[in-house]
Amino acid sequence: MTNKNMIGKARMEGCLVQERVPWEVLAKALAGIFNLDPTIDIREFDVDNLVTPPPAVQVEINEHESGFRMDLTFYLGANVEPELTGPRFASHLAAALGQDVLTSPPAEIDGQKISPALWLLVRSTGELFLVRQIDPESEDVDIDRSPKSMRRVSSLVGWKA
Repeated sequence: MTNKNMIGKARMEGCLVQERVPWEVLAKALAGIFNLDPTIDIREFDVDNLVTPPPAVQVEINEHESGFRMDLTFYLGANVEPELTGPRFASHLAAALGQDVLTSPPAEIDGQKISPALWLLVRSTGELFLVRQIDPESEDVDIDRSPKSMRRVSSLVGWKA
């Protein structure tokens, strides 16, 4: 995938979505976020049927029985907006789908290392919270939504994914 007109580097992003959504809804949301054609540029990742050249966005979907139901891994081509990463990408996805999204917080906030059991909860309204996973050993991702355990994050300014 070497094209001199491409910007940035190919990359991977991941997040969890609260409720399952049909593929068509997810593809349309991604098309809006990245300004792409959902029928050509966005495909579900299928290791048994790889296409060359790959589409701009490939999505690997794993479903969970409870908690955040869709675990999504995005394989983004070099021509997909390089500055839209991590929490910023999750905030666009939460708004487009109209539901809560979890993503990994940066490794450090204000010079303090972040526990692997912490997630960044991005609400469809744009609100951001650091939240704790109830059982880090579980395959399902449930978070503690009690107000005292949710730490509001005021902005993404200065955050690096």
